Amino acid sequence: MSIKEKVRNIIKEATLKTIQEKNLSKDDLPEIIVEIPKIDSHGNLSSNIAFLLANMASEDILKTAENIVKNIEREDIVEKVEIAGKGFINIFIAKDCLYKVLCQIEEESERYGCSNFGEEKKVLIEFVSANPTGPLHVGHGRGAVIGDTLANVFSAAGYYVEKEYYINNVGKQAELLGTCVEAEYKNLIGIPMDYPEDGYKGDYIKDLAEKLVKMGGKRYQDWGLDFFVRFTVREILDDIKNVLLSFQVRFNRMFSENTLYDSGKVDECIDILKEKGYTYEKDGALWLKTTAFNDDKDRVLIRENNVHTYFAGDVAYHKDKLSREYSKIINILGADHHGYTPRMECACEIIGYQPGLLEYLLYQLVNLMRDGIQVSMSTRTGEYITLQKVIEEVGSDAARFFFVMRKSDVPLDFDLELAKKKSDENPVYYVQYAHARICSILRQAKEKNIENISASEANLDLLSFPEELNLLFKLSILPDEIISITKNLETHRLANYLVELASMFHSYYAKYRVISEDKELTMARLCMCKAVLFAMRSIFKIIAIQAPDKM
Repeated sequence: MSIKEKVRNIIKEATLKTIQEKNLSKDDLPEIIVEIPKIDSHGNLSSNIAFLLANMASEDILKTAENIVKNIEREDIVEKVEIAGKGFINIFIAKDCLYKVLCQIEEESERYGCSNFGEEKKVLIEFVSANPTGPLHVGHGRGAVIGDTLANVFSAAGYYVEKEYYINNVGKQAELLGTCVEAEYKNLIGIPMDYPEDGYKGDYIKDLAEKLVKMGGKRYQDWGLDFFVRFTVREILDDIKNVLLSFQVRFNRMFSENTLYDSGKVDECIDILKEKGYTYEKDGALWLKTTAFNDDKDRVLIRENNVHTYFAGDVAYHKDKLSREYSKIINILGADHHGYTPRMECACEIIGYQPGLLEYLLYQLVNLMRDGIQVSMSTRTGEYITLQKVIEEVGSDAARFFFVMRKSDVPLDFDLELAKKKSDENPVYYVQYAHARICSILRQAKEKNIENISASEANLDLLSFPEELNLLFKLSILPDEIISITKNLETHRLANYLVELASMFHSYYAKYRVISEDKELTMARLCMCKAVLFAMRSIFKIIAIQAPDKM
């Protein structure tokens, strides 16, 4: 159990005693929230529980805080407790407890922060799922990194995670795509064919047509639209997979929409919805009564021309997910799908999803910047920078870090020139340099034949400066951060933690010498440096960026 969790339990027990003293019900216990104060002098951890309990007991907040503090069992973990402001309870952690963190990190090495919190419960995360109608763009890149990082976080927290990509390869989009390539191909071989006015733009359409000409000349002129659809979708999907692989993103499953139709699962799903009494016919179409579950209007499943809507396929797809018995299903989508989520949640409730099983994480768009000026892009005209080009320009590490370092529900300004800078201005360079700096310190220690001893053997009491104790406390909360992200799905918090940890170490290094004439102090500080190193490596693995030992 982490320090933060232990403190939360200590405050919980003290609050329960206070509740009993006031003859209140234990069922009225408010949620115990423990946070890190913004000001160091306010302790390591702080709780607002007195505000909540005072409101329940109709009592003065300061009086309630005093009663809770009186009931706090100090144990070995709590050095001091203070009441600040109007009633915040501030906890100062004992130094010996912080020193034990170094021993824990040394034992767990690069797996520090991992836990069995999830008890191997099954989690499915669907992300990217870009329609195979063109190359991946930077928006897909953001979704890819958020999804992949989140999957790694859940794995680190002890869940069994599966990553899935849903391929929309049925319907008008696929047909239009095939028609575009067919038109380009036939014009190249001298058979005039009008290009669809609403067709897809971009050089990739012509590239695919030219590939067909090289493969077989005029051989494919009479092979029909179905051939061009299958060829184009396959080629674009292969490109998508290759780009994602170069971006360290791998999936357990690529789920094709067409398999739902070929297996009859879409019709089976619609039959079940009919049996449940949530469908009706109107104007020749089949509708689903999603308004019965707070949707703003009912949704069409089968159009009047007997063609299934995308919604019908998506409902069948989610029914398939439901049958696989996950404890949690997370769909990661661009913010432009905000109107899609309510209707799907309604449909999922109809087909049998339990509340809380399905979660949506929506991410905002990406603005590509160059030296502070936005790069003009338009997917409609085919004028945009592909994800592959961004990876080639700035590298996978910088791209992944930039995509994950901002909260997903706010737009991201991705500055291409900043991502390439080899200076402290570039956050990914900044954190990797901290790791390389520690590696350099350890090499220097080895060159000086300084004995490599364990944290349990070192005199850790010598780590007494505020900067050292703050670093130790920062290290102690990494397991909590990882677990917290599984609850709030805020992957940017891990990147923020890494930047803050690097900043604390850089500042410490600038102020204090790690290797000095004082052998015991050197040993203790080297143990602390190794702990920071292992924590950083653990996070690097989750975000999937390199941990360089030289820069």
